Amino acid sequence: MPAYVIGANGFRRLRKDLKQMDDKAPKQLAKVNKSIAQHVVELAKAKASSLGGVANKAAPALSASGSGSSVAVFLKKTTRPYAFGAEFGSKKYKQFKPWRGNNSSDAFEGGPGYFLFPTIRANKSEIEQKWLEAVNKLLETIQSQY
Repeated sequence: MPAYVIGANGFRRLRKDLKQMDDKAPKQLAKVNKSIAQHVVELAKAKASSLGGVANKAAPALSASGSGSSVAVFLKKTTRPYAFGAEFGSKKYKQFKPWRGNNSSDAFEGGPGYFLFPTIRANKSEIEQKWLEAVNKLLETIQSQY
């Protein structure tokens, strides 16, 4: 599954700098990252619910993860094997919307996916802003301790 990456090198550098300031800071950064991922999951679940049908049934397959160096949202097909079909569509199975996976050229949505990837694209600025605010708050907390 393709990954949507926002500033991967910046995470590593930030984590390293935070660790130099405070040993506990990377764990706090992981909590920030997971909270951002959870926010994206909530937005994507709402989008999936609005689509109804199999997308709504696949919404619980979304899960959030965050570490000191990443924010990740997963679409797990282990409990919901139709989750990828709900997100990307299908050329073969009619219970899914039309294929909108790789090489998609749908000008309205601007790329692959029906609920997760469109949510990320539509909310990219908000997600980045929310993350920056949370990291700034973390930095202020660390600074106030010294």
